[in-house]
Amino acid sequence: MPVRQRPLPTNLSLRYLKLEAKRRLAAGEFPSLHDVQDAIAREHGQHSWTALRKFISDRPAVASQALPHLEWAVARFAGAAEPGWAAPGERELRQHFSDEVFRVFSAGELVAEIVGKAPDLRLDLIVVDQAPLVVRARIADTELFAAAEESPPHRRTRSCSASSAGRNTRC
Repeated sequence: MPVRQRPLPTNLSLRYLKLEAKRRLAAGEFPSLHDVQDAIAREHGQHSWTALRKFISDRPAVASQALPHLEWAVARFAGAAEPGWAAPGERELRQHFSDEVFRVFSAGELVAEIVGKAPDLRLDLIVVDQAPLVVRARIADTELFAAAEESPPHRRTRSCSASSAGRNTRC
């Protein structure tokens, strides 16, 4: 049976592939971790898991301008359910979100939207793919997408999230 070739993302994450391998093993798709790792390597055009790991480590990292702003939101809102947590004010939010975002959301609506995801924000943020102005990441079973302005300070212009159930939040 021919191997389905998958394109390599701009910034392929070994951690993400390890999680994918464990998920596929748990789903019973392969009899052993070694088998699933080799299958993933072949799907990405490499002959073995070791070759895929070396290929990933040899690639230069692409830094996304959107990633620091996404990481700020995750860190800043992770404690939103804790007593004594204070929401950021509009001034702080405007350091990370563009005027385009504030044409759609008021500061209070933006805080409420992010606070709604607060329990998940305590979990690990896994970067799936990134390019200079965009980042795609995952927290638990939620996919996150963020785009940044083209010029400094590269604040976030767009954000979307979708759970594994396929429900989209506002973008």
